[in-house]
Amino acid sequence: MGFVLHGTFRYLRDDPLILALLLCALASVLALLLLPFMKGLVVGYQWV
Repeated sequence: MGFVLHGTFRYLRDDPLILALLLCALASVLALLLLPFMKGLVVGYQWV
């Protein structure tokens, strides 16, 4: 997320609200995409 913040800050310097909304949406999508993997990791650890 640090690289994304640095890269988009240069282009969206005029409107920080759009930058904040973009990063919130990106974080939400990444969390939903990683959810099945993390669930499988926890279940696998419990079986061990």
